[in-house]
Amino acid sequence: RIVWLNEAAVHLAGVPDPEAVTGGVNPFVLKLFRPDGTPLPFEEQPLTRALLHKESVTGVEARLERPDATRIPVLVNSAPLLNEGGSITSAVAVFQDISKLKEVEKLKADFLSMVSHDLRTPLTTIKALSSSLVSDPGLAEATRREFIEAIDEDADRLASLVTNLLDMSRIEAGAMKPEPELCHILDLAQDAVRQMELARLTSKHHIVVTIPTKLPEVYADSQ
Repeated sequence: RIVWLNEAAVHLAGVPDPEAVTGGVNPFVLKLFRPDGTPLPFEEQPLTRALLHKESVTGVEARLERPDATRIPVLVNSAPLLNEGGSITSAVAVFQDISKLKEVEKLKADFLSMVSHDLRTPLTTIKALSSSLVSDPGLAEATRREFIEAIDEDADRLASLVTNLLDMSRIEAGAMKPEPELCHILDLAQDAVRQMELARLTSKHHIVVTIPTKLPEVYADSQ
């Protein structure tokens, strides 16, 4: 039976009527789930462990289900409260909403996935073009120059991506800011297609870019 909740707990758990809950009129069941979505067994729940085993529990990651069926990622700490004779009278639990931390983790994972993907394209381009330069000495001078310029450009792109990876801590700390400038989405799209064509990634496909040139420019970090 819940005997007391602070305002933060009421808000977090979505308790519809705190007075009814603490008065025992309308028992509120804490529905906890493991991070993988499976129910957290009653005997493994932090409050149960504190009440039945005098166990102080820290840092249990779980999902707290609210009455509207939404689930919030939480860290749970709990501890038993004892009387002078050492008997358990009740237990206290603290639920910390870690939604923001989970969002940061997802952003980091998405960023690493994006960078890993972006590393592959310039590497493929450099490999394909350098192989062509080595295997085909009869390339026209204009084509040879275009290939060399593309290799140089993609080497710079790789260096920039590697720098971003090394600056991950600065990104997390908010010390690295985007450098927005006016750019047109048509230019960005055409550049992406050009990179794929140079890397021979479009040999079995034909990509058509249809973006109206009259679209306004956007203020963004083009890189």
